[in-house]
Amino acid sequence: MQIFRALPAHKAATTELLPPRPTARPPGNVPYVVDNLWEWVRPSHMPCRRHAVYASPSPDLALASGADGSSAFRVNLPGRFKAAQLLSDTDSKYHPECRALRRWLLRHLGQSWIEESAQARHALAPLWMPCLPAAETDEILEMARNLDTRALAEQIHYWDDVRRIEKTDDIDPEGGEIFFEPLDGYRLVPIQRCPRR
Repeated sequence: MQIFRALPAHKAATTELLPPRPTARPPGNVPYVVDNLWEWVRPSHMPCRRHAVYASPSPDLALASGADGSSAFRVNLPGRFKAAQLLSDTDSKYHPECRALRRWLLRHLGQSWIEESAQARHALAPLWMPCLPAAETDEILEMARNLDTRALAEQIHYWDDVRRIEKTDDIDPEGGEIFFEPLDGYRLVPIQRCPRR
């Protein structure tokens, strides 16, 4: 089994080994608060979504998620990597927790928190900022007077819907998005020349 990624051909036209992502990238399709909560409970053996490269189990799915004019490339992982595949949805942006966690959090913070002054709400506001480390999320949640953090953690099932990939043969061709941290880099190998229209 192989994995695929879609990029504009001019960006991917290289045979060089592409390095791991050196800095965190804020999510484009998942709310920041949800991304922060997913990272807060992420198992250490799973890849960090913020440093991951995203791919698909087929060229067609890769092209469907790529920009117009993209071409599909096969991902070659020549060394060590951490990878996972979402099994319940084609893309994490469709995961039910993208809405459910925000609703749960606001419901349990309560109307009194919403009506407090900006200064009073400031302690929890960083939850809605991009790319909080898990330790900082812990510190912020400790300041929430009316929030049961254990109950919040029990609401997060995203990592139950993700399967770790130890070798590319583990990929489910019918599964959803794949995300990987290429610890030793990766290459994009052209598989077709016809761009998506």
